[in-house]
Amino acid sequence: MFAILAVNLVGGQFGRCSNLPSDELYYGISKEQCEKGGYIWKDWNANFNNVFQGTLSLFIISTQEDWPDIMFWMSDANSSDVGPLENKNRTFANLYFIAFIFVGMYFLVNLFTGVIFLNYERAREREEFR
Repeated sequence: MFAILAVNLVGGQFGRCSNLPSDELYYGISKEQCEKGGYIWKDWNANFNNVFQGTLSLFIISTQEDWPDIMFWMSDANSSDVGPLENKNRTFANLYFIAFIFVGMYFLVNLFTGVIFLNYERAREREEFR
């Protein structure tokens, strides 16, 4: 559900101009300007271009690895052919991450680990009766 929402909100907007050796970020540069300058236009590794990539990005966020970076990338995201704008400050991006962290991480991850522990407990009880 969260991946589909993110694809609809910012799908295809995670493009950026990159200078590969230093991987320096250039703000506000269009795709054409980037390629004319000899740089490469690419997406961030965690993006929401399609539902699969969105789900993978949400898994990264649910492990709490680099989630602030992904939140800032979403906040700075611009149209698909123009790179990010520094401090664009999309309020919905911040609200999206807060909602996902509460619902996705605390509820679903804890539910998942609870089911795993319950299955191990049942397996332990079966082994004790043998």
